Amino acid sequence: MSFSPGVHWIRDPRSRVYNFSPWLQGVPKLSTFDFDRVTGFIRSSKDATLFEATVRENCKFAGSTSSLTGTLSHIYMLLSRFHPLNFSRLSSAFAHLDPTFSYGQRLPAAVILNYRDGVYLTDADSSLDSDGTMVLSYMGTMLEKFFTVPKAEFQTFLRDAPLEPDSDPRREAYRYAKYGNYMMRSQLDCQDNRLPGTGVFDIKTRAAKPLRIDPLNVEEGSGYLLRTLFGRYESFESEYHDLIRSAFLKYSMQARIGNMDGVMVAYHNTAQVFGFQYISLEEMDEALYGNSAVGQDIFTGCVSMLEAINTEVVACFPQQTVSCLWKTADDGQVMHVFVEPTHWEPSTEGEEKPIVQLDIVVENRVDGRLIEDVVNELEDTFQWNITYSINHVDEPYSEIRARHHGFALTKERFLPLPSDTTLEQMEELWSTGMGTGQAQKTAFDPSKISATNSFINNIRRRSRKGAEDTMRMRKEDRGKKVVIWTQRDDEQQLEDWEQDVIDEGLALSEEAADAAVPETHSSLVRSTKPRQLRLQREPSNTTFLRYQKAKYDPWDAVQSSPPSFQDLVRARDELAIKLLRDMPYAAAALMYDKMKMRLSQDAATETVQTTKPRKTTAPQDALSQVKTVRWTSQAKKADSAQKSARQRPGPRRQATTPQETVPATSSQHSQPSKRDGRASTEVARPHQLGSPPAIDISDLMILNTKQLKKGTWIHAQTASLKASLIRRVSRPQSPSNGNAP
Repeated sequence: MSFSPGVHWIRDPRSRVYNFSPWLQGVPKLSTFDFDRVTGFIRSSKDATLFEATVRENCKFAGSTSSLTGTLSHIYMLLSRFHPLNFSRLSSAFAHLDPTFSYGQRLPAAVILNYRDGVYLTDADSSLDSDGTMVLSYMGTMLEKFFTVPKAEFQTFLRDAPLEPDSDPRREAYRYAKYGNYMMRSQLDCQDNRLPGTGVFDIKTRAAKPLRIDPLNVEEGSGYLLRTLFGRYESFESEYHDLIRSAFLKYSMQARIGNMDGVMVAYHNTAQVFGFQYISLEEMDEALYGNSAVGQDIFTGCVSMLEAINTEVVACFPQQTVSCLWKTADDGQVMHVFVEPTHWEPSTEGEEKPIVQLDIVVENRVDGRLIEDVVNELEDTFQWNITYSINHVDEPYSEIRARHHGFALTKERFLPLPSDTTLEQMEELWSTGMGTGQAQKTAFDPSKISATNSFINNIRRRSRKGAEDTMRMRKEDRGKKVVIWTQRDDEQQLEDWEQDVIDEGLALSEEAADAAVPETHSSLVRSTKPRQLRLQREPSNTTFLRYQKAKYDPWDAVQSSPPSFQDLVRARDELAIKLLRDMPYAAAALMYDKMKMRLSQDAATETVQTTKPRKTTAPQDALSQVKTVRWTSQAKKADSAQKSARQRPGPRRQATTPQETVPATSSQHSQPSKRDGRASTEVARPHQLGSPPAIDISDLMILNTKQLKKGTWIHAQTASLKASLIRRVSRPQSPSNGNAP
């Protein structure tokens, strides 16, 4: 398993080579999996270990990640005023989309606080949820086993496998963490020592878009394919965009409760797995908040608010089990919490069951300043104060209950019928558990069936096309040898020079760390275990991309005294020779054009006067003697005179350049000459650098992109900093052979 950034395909779409075992590509059918053989989810109210830990640590509240993340999400929406999401990792295809949470993410969160011996255990209230996503819930349970156990062990969970006695009586692995007055439980899926911290990460299965928005149309939606990395549809990027809007907030809070490093997302369409992507906690924080450094502070603030609000909630009906509905208003200014007892016995006939509405309002202050969008103001050093008020709405029970009912109705989903399916056929399919073999919790309700729209029809059309392409590719692969990428044993060992580099780097790191630690801290214990390093070779054809700017850019070099304009031109010419020798021709031409542009800009805008000529010697390295040249106003006037002289018809007179702006030297100087009857200035040859002989700058070859396919090059005269095409010559044999052009 790789934790490198980005998506890792199950099967490379170009070469058709498997990066993982082909066993992981095909998803078993839900009807073949026996869910009774899997340890079921343990609700917080049924977890004896959680209750014992809560009592032992003198906590008042407890809950699991699944029951707490919904309420924590609404608290964050209240504190941040629906801070816009960060789509900077996505392509321009998503730049115009609204950077807000999805509709499903903003739906109310329903929980039950179960009272038991002074402790309130939080359970998610699923009575208001729709059964339309039942298939995906069961699919997640099956795929979790599919990815985390060997093939032979997974096959024991299938219905046709013989029943075997439970050889491992151990329960699932959980982590219990205390935050303030809250005891929180998190289920642990995977662990890898290569990851930082605890090395624990979570497995998340992500069904493709059609299966989430059109869950009744499972059979047809399973044909939807993820074909590319980027794009608005049928791409991993599209699924990643949906993850940011609908899942990252929940994932990040679950990871912090479980002290995890991140999550491993498996993209699938219920028929096949497309690939995996490891998403670290820092990456999720960056997408949510725009800054990965503030995630822990926001989580701490949300947990503190959760404890304060629940303290007021349980005070409404002391020592009773209560159900709660949390909903942050769409403007983010207030959060409504509806509280009512789950068991109520009226003392008099006709007494109405009570219900309480709490309205929570907050103010954020950072370093004493009132802040509306607190996420943008949080930094490494700050003081964040949350001022909140919890108001009891003084209205009749009937009005509060009607408002509560209105919010609860938003959790109901109205779904379209599958393609070519009648209501009678849908009712029969519903009774069989939508192909899962499990009974539905509620009866089929025809009133919750809606009509399709253009978006649903577009998704279904893509799904049908994907199913056809899948069948075609299977026919093409029939009879072909399956190729799986593997690493040979001899490739797993580092070469001697690679190991020497690692050892030397570790030694230098340890010396630097020892030198940085003051003597007063010498008692601190340091880990002697070396960090795992990874070497990656780069393709040779991208060598020029690794050149540092200071190596070829004379404009950032520093010199005690400013050189003349002629010195700069000479240095530029020498750099051009280096470019032609060390870099591909195309890159050299682009760099040279950039240098000309920079020189022209400096000549037109900057004014620093050089008062007297100075002697110059041939530098060993042109770069070490270069600094930005500023033209004087007189030099600019002289240059303008030269240009106007070349543009006027008739006899032309050469403009004189002030001596103090272009000093003469014994080795190099500018001399006027006549070429085609026009005045110009020829620059002397630059000094020879290494093997390439010196060349005249007027003969420097610059790539003409229009002539590239014809194999020709264009000479350019650049003495006056303006390219004038004069003749063509043949292209050299190789740009890197060290010979002069």
